[in-house]
Amino acid sequence: MSNKSRKILFCSHESILFGAPRSLLQIIDNFDQHFDVKVISYGDGPFVKVCRNKGIPVKVLFKRKFFKSNKVYGRLVNFIYNKIETLLNFLRFSLIAAKFQPDVVYINTVMRSMPVIVAKLLGIPTLVHVREGENFIKPVSRRSRRRMKLIASADKFICISKANQQIFLKYGKVDEGKTIVVHNGIDTEYYKKSLIRRKSFRELYAISPDDMLIGFIGNVSIRKGTDVFVEAVKQLLVKRKCYEKFRFLIVGGSWEQIRKFKIKFNAQLESKLILIPFIEDVRPVYDAMDIFCMTSRSEPFGRTNIEASSMEKVIVATKVDGCLEIFTNQVNALMIDPNSPEQLLEALEILLKDSVLRKKLSKSARENVINNFSEHQTIKKIMNILDV
Repeated sequence: MSNKSRKILFCSHESILFGAPRSLLQIIDNFDQHFDVKVISYGDGPFVKVCRNKGIPVKVLFKRKFFKSNKVYGRLVNFIYNKIETLLNFLRFSLIAAKFQPDVVYINTVMRSMPVIVAKLLGIPTLVHVREGENFIKPVSRRSRRRMKLIASADKFICISKANQQIFLKYGKVDEGKTIVVHNGIDTEYYKKSLIRRKSFRELYAISPDDMLIGFIGNVSIRKGTDVFVEAVKQLLVKRKCYEKFRFLIVGGSWEQIRKFKIKFNAQLESKLILIPFIEDVRPVYDAMDIFCMTSRSEPFGRTNIEASSMEKVIVATKVDGCLEIFTNQVNALMIDPNSPEQLLEALEILLKDSVLRKKLSKSARENVINNFSEHQTIKKIMNILDV
């Protein structure tokens, strides 16, 4: 039911189009059909572009910049610049909120406390969507402790997993009654396998139709376990005699991250590893893959888990945090310990030998998402929390 008299001001902490902002965009897109929405984004980028293309009103705040300098005057310039930027953002956010007069301010992160402050000063209810893991939630400095204290003053909190909720309760020190768990959800018709996309992507990157493509999607980082994936790949290539039938794929990160990664690893993998920076539409990547590896050492939820599952990929995932709330070992994925290239290698070898198991896991993976992690379920739960 449309209720355009209800106003919601959404705040995105960054303007990339993966992870948290991608999930927020999905929520905004659904809410825009029923309510009067406006968006504020830190920085201009793909997220802002998509909002504007959809006709969703969006305003852009300054995103913090750092000038590279180890000298005293360089640090002083950074300090002054960031203080001015913070003040300007505060004033701009305040003016936008005061003029729009939303019924609720919806903040998509625990990393920005300023929207909470503004909303409190204007007497507007606040909802914070907690998407970060312990590495971001745990206060490690006076500044982060102050930020977390301000965030904790919000009215309601959505946590993307039970594991994520427990971490937030531990470090945020909020009343558990103010928090509720709502798993991420996706449009399972949008994330549906396509043989046409599979063929096109493989032709583009010279991947044979007979090659087994094993892939990873996510930031190239220690937390995401990219090193674990690469180590397992190296061991697999050593052990398998017919390794020419294997290709490996990493998608994610910036061009600079990919460049450094190529210098470090590509020679060792004898050009069997394809490296691609972040792309907005990852469906062709999933389509091209046969096995998707989630190797994170910590993972609040892992949107790629349910995207890959919906695309009927065979999943190998670590037994951490939100992954344990998505998968059941041997039912819709193979689960391994984090930080273990040996276990990842063992799981891959099991899957490579057993086509029946691969078919069973991939089919069950999509059924799991349709039944438990659909976009409709997620949006309905969020609307109930907002009482709209």
